[in-house]
Amino acid sequence: MIPIPGLFRRSSLIALAATAWLSVPVAVRADDLKDGRAALQGGRYEDAIKAFERAAQQGDASGRAGVGLVWLRRRQYDKAWEAFQLAQKMDPNLAMAYYGQGEVLRRQEKYGEAIPLLQKANDLDRKFPEAKLALGDCLVRTHQFDKGVATLSDGLKWGSKWRPRFLVA
Repeated sequence: MIPIPGLFRRSSLIALAATAWLSVPVAVRADDLKDGRAALQGGRYEDAIKAFERAAQQGDASGRAGVGLVWLRRRQYDKAWEAFQLAQKMDPNLAMAYYGQGEVLRRQEKYGEAIPLLQKANDLDRKFPEAKLALGDCLVRTHQFDKGVATLSDGLKWGSKWRPRFLVA
């Protein structure tokens, strides 16, 4: 084999460029998710959907779940259900996907159907107060008072760091 001057250097540069190119989507996804969350909190739903869609198109299940949250806020429950279901298919260990599906059912007053989904969200993420409180609400509404009160008590034990926004005065 005849050595070609600069070949090693050229292949190293190509490898470096490929590595940099592959790392961009992760940063872009993180920015898209951050932008989507900020837009959702600010009530800019169109901007939130666009940002979450960009993250979802790059294969991020959290982006798809973010789209579901926007539809949930808009009370478009069928669209929210589809988005959360797709997020669950993309990442079966994403607690937000199960929470979203459970929350859709809870808002439709299908409390018994919501319980297993909210329980799964709690099992996947023990520090998810919204899921814990939604589960407790469903348990109380299905007359499982002891379980409901215990679940709600657990959900309220977290400090201010984990307290949901709607509980902060």
